[in-house]
Amino acid sequence: MVESLSNPLLRETDVPALAAACREAGVLLMVDNTFATPVRGRPLAAGADVVVHSVTKFLGGHHDLIAGVLCGSAALIEPARAVAYRMGLTAAPFDAWLAVRGLRTLEVRMQRAWTTTAELARRLRAHPAVLAVHTAERSALVSFDTGDLAAAERVVRSCSLITLTPSLGGVTTTLSHSASSSHRGLSPTDRAAIGVGDGLLRVSVGLEAVDDLWADLVLGLG
Repeated sequence: MVESLSNPLLRETDVPALAAACREAGVLLMVDNTFATPVRGRPLAAGADVVVHSVTKFLGGHHDLIAGVLCGSAALIEPARAVAYRMGLTAAPFDAWLAVRGLRTLEVRMQRAWTTTAELARRLRAHPAVLAVHTAERSALVSFDTGDLAAAERVVRSCSLITLTPSLGGVTTTLSHSASSSHRGLSPTDRAAIGVGDGLLRVSVGLEAVDDLWADLVLGLG
């Protein structure tokens, strides 16, 4: 299993090349397409066998449901469906309705977020307190390195519009500190080896005005 865009450095996976290698080796390729969304990329069309999404994130888009989806051929999905039914792992009707509601606005939300993310990334790259910026074309996520934990904490404390939360993908912008959330299980040495230092922050960009978001971030950057 791979991510189409990695967390938190937004590195893009070459799905067609990996799919070809998996076919040659006789193994299935599963792709987590949560960060990219179907608006940006279609891993099944690129050769993946199965695609997963956290519907909690961009597909739902409003921070108000917990759900997931598994996509692929009937031959691969039916056994998983049977397990989900037996174990009670299917979404409740109201959560399913919330997911459908989110899908109706997915493309317009992503288009707005992509534009804002690109501008935030440009401003972050130009700021002297930012050591590195990580993003991808047509991504609603941008990560930036403040250098150390103290600097990251200053940014987090200064934000009043942007909320610190490990989740992402909603209409409101959120901030995550990878070293203490998604990558907290790794040692500092292992995190440093993959480029996730104590000063790295990941921003999931929502629908707010870019100038308002920048004003929030720049207070902590100094």
